[in-house]
Amino acid sequence: MSYLDERRYAIQELILQNQFALDCLKAQFEHWEAANAADPLLAGDLTSLEQLLSRHETDLEEGLKNMQERFKRSLARRCHSDRLPVELLRKIIIEACDDGFKYSDNGEMIGGTVCSPFRLSHVSRRWRIIARSIVSLWTNVFLSSATCKKPMALHLFETLAEYIPEYSLDVTIEQVGGTHDILPILNLKDAKAIKSLTFIMAPHSSRTLSSLLVPEATNLACNCKTLRFRSAGHESRDIDLDAMFLHFSGVENIVICGTGKLSLAPSHKIEYLTEITLEGDLNVSILDLLRLASNLLNLRCASSTVWEPPHELIRCQLRRLSANIIGERNWLDHLYLPNLEILDWSHTPRDWHQFIGPNCPLISADAHISDASTLLELDRLFPEVEHVVIYGTLLPLSTPIYSRLKWLEISSPEISAAQLTELIRRRFLPIDHEQSLLQPGTQAIELLTLCWLHTIFQPSQMPETLEACDLIHSATTREEYTWIIRPFIVTGKATRLSLSWTPIPSVDLFHRKYKNREIGDRHWCGIHT
Repeated sequence: MSYLDERRYAIQELILQNQFALDCLKAQFEHWEAANAADPLLAGDLTSLEQLLSRHETDLEEGLKNMQERFKRSLARRCHSDRLPVELLRKIIIEACDDGFKYSDNGEMIGGTVCSPFRLSHVSRRWRIIARSIVSLWTNVFLSSATCKKPMALHLFETLAEYIPEYSLDVTIEQVGGTHDILPILNLKDAKAIKSLTFIMAPHSSRTLSSLLVPEATNLACNCKTLRFRSAGHESRDIDLDAMFLHFSGVENIVICGTGKLSLAPSHKIEYLTEITLEGDLNVSILDLLRLASNLLNLRCASSTVWEPPHELIRCQLRRLSANIIGERNWLDHLYLPNLEILDWSHTPRDWHQFIGPNCPLISADAHISDASTLLELDRLFPEVEHVVIYGTLLPLSTPIYSRLKWLEISSPEISAAQLTELIRRRFLPIDHEQSLLQPGTQAIELLTLCWLHTIFQPSQMPETLEACDLIHSATTREEYTWIIRPFIVTGKATRLSLSWTPIPSVDLFHRKYKNREIGDRHWCGIHT
């Protein structure tokens, strides 16, 4: 399917989705009108939305997207009504929750990302009936200590356990440690096995998670694969890793976001960890953590940490090492990673290749490569690399280095249409393509991803470059938009355009294999700001 055909198809899909939403609203209007309970707001929405749908705007696709948002808001305002028939309400719930939008039963829109949770703070009788037949609505539970009713919190997980398979439930609890904390009455033990459990501390609270997860809190005891702790606000909170594990078994992945000191102690539960993510300004000795977590495969560090040089070389089984801000680099001299597969740095460290074993099975390198010498050195040392991210100007990839390369990402590119065309002809077009300049014996790269950041103050010139490159229109494409977040500030929007001139590979599978993450993981989206 060509680029233009895909755009036409996307527009047709938007028209069909909007028409379905309009039919839902009409059905609501007719139902209420028959019951002599007509809604003037709904009548106004219907009139304006019908006019929009019949209008041929210049930017049809953007107009349809805006219209779809209006539909979602109109639907969400009325999702809580118990006056509607169950079948109609079921249709409205499915439409309102489409594309990752989740709504609470009082009509509040919670977010617009794929991972937005579904609030269960005030569950009405009709919602409960419908949700039992749509199990996916219950798999993301978001509870706030500030608003959650105690009777519901007391029996919630006992009810969910009847419908949700083990290790399918994602639970987020916010305002932990606040004035109306629900942890003492929340029976997580009834859920038995949870996929992920997230604690978000209440801002301006002096309490720590260690003071809440006391031995007496047996109501929280459960199995969970992923355990997350997030600190709200700027308060510094010390964290005792051993106390976090007290009531939770089977934890394989732990995420800690906040500021303060992370205390470590030998524990058999730490030994079982396979992935650790540290975000925020945490005071922690990473090398001590690597010693204790002997089975660790993936380590992500996002900010300032304490790197204390050990007395001996530490040999780790890590398969992924990721860091946004490395800080002091002396620790690299004491680390040896013979099994590393994925390297993800925000900046290229000096002598970065010395801590990797000579026969290391490295397949993915995102080390903020922005000069030709680093690129050539990486190819010389690790010729089996299948995924590379380069930044800024186009480096000499038109010559056949990286013979096994399958995925090339170019972030914040400063390239002309002529340069882009030359690269595509030499590395991406299959040998039987009439414009291909691929050398015999060289494998065509399967996927090209261009990532660029554009803000209100500094729009990107990349769209003009793409329009001027004729070969783009013959490619199979996939476009994604990601908000780039600095702490507390949205700095702009990143666009990722994936292109392929061979049978299109699964972009999702590429992300899982070479980045060990799902698409939409915005903190690790590949554009470091």
